[in-house]
Amino acid sequence: MKGIVRHNGYQAATYFGEEDQVFYGKILEISDLVTFEGNSVAEVNNAFIVAIKDYKVTCKELNKIPSPNI
Repeated sequence: MKGIVRHNGYQAATYFGEEDQVFYGKILEISDLVTFEGNSVAEVNNAFIVAIKDYKVTCKELNKIPSPNI
């Protein structure tokens, strides 16, 4: 099962792993690989928001401009 979530101009593909019974995803259309996971829909959505914040903080620490958000 695949879904698309959006927040603050970013979007991510989310999936449900039946074998592991976990939701996971990755931010789309950025030049870096940023993934996240959670045990429920609410958790994976929150993890996505946290991943965006972490991505922006990491870019700032590395003096890198974050990939443009859509």
